[in-house]
Amino acid sequence: MGADGKHSPNPRTQHAHPATEARPLWGTARLHTILLLCVCNVICYADRVNIGVAIIPMALELDMDKTMETLVLSSFFWGYLVTQTMAGALCRKYGASNVLIGAVMVWSVMTIVTPAAAHQSMPVLIATRVIMGLGEGLSQPVIHQLLSAWAPPTERSRLVAIASAGQPLGTVAAMMSSPIAARHWPSVFHYFGMAGVVWCVVAAQRLRDKPRVTDGVSEAEVEYIEQSLAAQQSAMTSRKAELSLPPLPTAIGPLLMTKHFAAIYIAHFCANWSIYIVISWVPTYLSSLGASLDSVGGFAVVPYICYWVVDVGWAHYLDRLIMKGTSIRRARILSQAVCTIGPSFALAWMIVYPPRTPHVAILLLCWVLGTNGTAHSGYWANIIDIAGEGRSADLLGISNTIATVPGIVGNLWVGFVLATYNSWEMVWMSALILNLVSIFVFRSWCRAGASTPVAL
Repeated sequence: MGADGKHSPNPRTQHAHPATEARPLWGTARLHTILLLCVCNVICYADRVNIGVAIIPMALELDMDKTMETLVLSSFFWGYLVTQTMAGALCRKYGASNVLIGAVMVWSVMTIVTPAAAHQSMPVLIATRVIMGLGEGLSQPVIHQLLSAWAPPTERSRLVAIASAGQPLGTVAAMMSSPIAARHWPSVFHYFGMAGVVWCVVAAQRLRDKPRVTDGVSEAEVEYIEQSLAAQQSAMTSRKAELSLPPLPTAIGPLLMTKHFAAIYIAHFCANWSIYIVISWVPTYLSSLGASLDSVGGFAVVPYICYWVVDVGWAHYLDRLIMKGTSIRRARILSQAVCTIGPSFALAWMIVYPPRTPHVAILLLCWVLGTNGTAHSGYWANIIDIAGEGRSADLLGISNTIATVPGIVGNLWVGFVLATYNSWEMVWMSALILNLVSIFVFRSWCRAGASTPVAL
């Protein structure tokens, strides 16, 4: 309150740079680009998740045991693990948009040939899934690189969430294909693989690395995006000086060793442990509770719809908070708290009171994945916050490499637990513990200041 009894203006917003003020988003070139990235994520996740739906009829037809199912489900991540850290260098050499289009084409072709590979032999099927993983391993780092060039800071939560919302939507699309899988499982791979090829044709015409080199973008929008990114860097520099904060390292190696980046990859690892378990095993889990194969897709899509609604809705709310003066660091921690503490309550319930019907299980999974939807406004967006435009692909690639380990170890762990103890409660307990570790570390070490320019 001021001396006259009126509210004093917020010092963070009183002298806002024009580039940081809210601008219309609908109909802009940046929204069109983000929607194209969203569709890319839809295809990406549909292609990786459809194996979880098709594995049930596939295993029956090809006489797979649980061990073989586990190998097939985890083999994708063997390739996915390899190419993450290559994305930054490939973007600098060939351009982010070209790398993304090439990656989508590779994994789409592998998706199309998956049924033929499965009928050929198990080693050929596993090799096909590994190559598919090699292509998809480039997707998220490259998409992050494009987001860092297209998303102004005051719209970052929303634009990152819109692009990333394709992940649950792709999962929904794959889960909804369960009736098709029950009748003719090869069709699932053919349909989604062809969708990827069509995306590549469209993206080759429309997707570019930066606004300034994109046809049809107004000069006003180009200047708004570029000035917004520059204004954020200037504000961060002033804020560090004001608080006497040491700058983040500018070389990639020392930056990786900071606790601020450790906060991101620990949070990323813990979040993916839960997500990958649910993505790969929820059809099997629901089947164990009595759901038929025809109904598994209908049951399983509901949590992902909740995830998508929370993801986009929370991001809009968070950007409003940032526009009103909430610090970016506080916004990221708040998002991370919701996406870890929220699921922990549901996981604890599933451990203490195990669901006996698919309906109860779905309600709890809606709770788990719905509250997890705020993660894209937490650690996921925080990568761009600290890396800036220069090295977002590099940092996301390294973080995603670390966070891919749960895709391998987590699937092997679930397969071992179910084969040895037949206990879903042990599976949920591992996710609960990692969630609690995640929020403690992120709350302690998170930072939002950019380190750019970063040494190559």
